[in-house]
Amino acid sequence: MDELSLKSELRELHDSLGFKLGWDFAVTPMANLKKAETILVALNPGGDCYAESWESTDGNAYFTGKWGKGGSSKPTSVQTQVRALHKLLDINQDDIFAAQFFPFRSKSWKEIKGEKYNRGMNFSRRLWTWVLEESKAKRFICMGADATDQIAKLLNISLENPEEYLTGWARDTSVPEQKIARYVSNDGKYVLVKWPHPSRFLIFSQNNIEYCELSKNSMRKAAQIC
Repeated sequence: MDELSLKSELRELHDSLGFKLGWDFAVTPMANLKKAETILVALNPGGDCYAESWESTDGNAYFTGKWGKGGSSKPTSVQTQVRALHKLLDINQDDIFAAQFFPFRSKSWKEIKGEKYNRGMNFSRRLWTWVLEESKAKRFICMGADATDQIAKLLNISLENPEEYLTGWARDTSVPEQKIARYVSNDGKYVLVKWPHPSRFLIFSQNNIEYCELSKNSMRKAAQIC
């Protein structure tokens, strides 16, 4: 596998599987892949209009992207949370590699079924196998359970008995509190962090300052590199 062949296959699969909204892979420049110690993994790009991008040529799009309504430069909730993550882990925005695990755009994840899911996921796993071969990263921070599960399989990390860290999110309600989970490979080489998806759970900007600080401290602990 090489970058050009993967990029070509992505285009072909998009058309043959009947995707209509395009595709997005890396949210940072591809050059970051070989140097980044940390990889940030999102599940798949959302959207309701056509777009295609293999990489962000304008730096880290969580900082530079105009993702607001109508192309507004006002940061979205995801951008706000990811910027906070960079700050609390002291990661320069140009020193991380960030990408979508499943690069085909969709209005929602739930609508991806059947052949779109099966063949699209098979491609995504091969794409990320290549990513891991090219990368020297030791830390993987994944948005939500689905992305975490997929990266764990590729890194051969067991998801049993995680170290879990509290966030305070939903603590005062009838639903379970959101937690950050930390997993370490048997050889201690990799750290994998499951981050409650930042598009839904704005744990770093909660109105309750105590819970906000709890979330930040929990992420620092969970994301410590061995």
